[in-house]
Formats: sequence, structure tokens, C-alpha cells
Amino acid sequence: MKRFMSVLAISWFAFPPVLAQIEKGYNLVGGSASIGLNTDRFSIYIGPDLGCFVRDRLAVGASLPIYFSDSEFSTTFSISVMPFIRYYFGESKTKFFVHGGLGIGSSSYTYTANGGKEKDTDFEFNSDLRAGIAHFITDQVALEAVLRYQSFDIFDDYFGSFGIAVGLQIHIFRLFKGGGDTD
Repeated sequence: MKRFMSVLAISWFAFPPVLAQIEKGYNLVGGSASIGLNTDRFSIYIGPDLGCFVRDRLAVGASLPIYFSDSEFSTTFSISVMPFIRYYFGESKTKFFVHGGLGIGSSSYTYTANGGKEKDTDFEFNSDLRAGIAHFITDQVALEAVLRYQSFDIFDDYFGSFGIAVGLQIHIFRLFKGGGDTD
């Protein structure tokens, strides 16, 4: 019990409760993930986000989207760096938001051709547009439901998809310097 209370006290001082989690000077850490399964393909997407509020309700930051896809005939791996901007609307614990990002990255593609495996690597451009709702279950933690459009321009091919995603964002104070003063 003593150990639990010590951890609780340290956590309280390291991450104090946040009453205004979308104000200038606060930071957000989170992201989203998805898994795709069908009869001939498995895919997984992980997109961690890190940002800071440069003005009340307005956050800027970067995502690190990672994508992997595998089927009987091909395997794709992609990683990107994607700066983003996010804006929140609303005064209650439930807030609407819009989010947009543009990024660059690298993709590798292994496929079966001419009786053997071939590999290609290419530069990629991608975008991520989201409109969603964030419900703050605590002063610091928001669960999100998102309508999302993602696009990838890889190997001279364009891929775009609409989807629904869920995510988690943690809003903490002064994770890293940025976002201006907090007075």
C-alpha cells in the first residue's frame, strides 16, 4: 500500500490535473491504430501524434504513420513524417475537432513476379484529413471517434481511403518546451 501511495503522489506532481486541456501551452500525445483483415490481405496502421497548443484550441505537431500490409503475392512497409494542425470546437467535455496533415516518407514493396520475389523502394507523399469528436473522460484523457480520409502517392500510384477510426489523446502540461507562456 505504501508503494502504491508513493507512485500515486509522484504521478500527481509529475502530471497534475489539467482543467483547461486545450489551452496554449498544453501538449497532446496520442494517435490511432487500425487492423485490416480480409480473405487475402492483412494490414496494420499505427499513427502516433505529438503536438502542442500554440493558441487556445489550436494544436500543431507531427505524426509518425507506420503502415504494413501482407498478402500471398506482396508485402508493403511504409513510414512517414507528417506535420499536422488540429482545431477544437465546443465548451463541454465533448468537443468536435478538425485535423489535417501532409507528409513525406519511404515505402518498400516486395512482390512476386516472373517466378521470383522482387523489391522496390520509393519516396511517398501522403495526407490525412480528419473530422471527429473527442470526449474527455478525465481532464487529461480524450477518447476520439473520427471520420478520416487518408491518401498515399507511392510508386506512381495513388491510394485513397475513407474510414472510421477510434483513438486516444492525452493532454498534458509542458511535456516539451513549446506553445508559449502559460501565465
